[in-house]
Amino acid sequence: MAVERGALVLNLRPERRAPAALGQAHLHVMVTEVDALHAELVGRGCPIEVPPTDFWYGLREFSLRDPDGNRLTFAEEIRAAG
Repeated sequence: MAVERGALVLNLRPERRAPAALGQAHLHVMVTEVDALHAELVGRGCPIEVPPTDFWYGLREFSLRDPDGNRLTFAEEIRAAG
């Protein structure tokens, strides 16, 4: 299940599907210039869990974990060529 308001999407998982992730969240944030944000965070020494990747569902995104283990995913829509 996802709760969405504007550009913010909060993904929720039931306990029985992800028992190892109890107490951890996944925040999905839509941004502009996702590659520039990635470069900035890498430059600040932030460990990246998943590097910028184009996905079949039309988003380019990367993920990291905050110090509490929460996953933060930053994404932008892939622009069509031309």
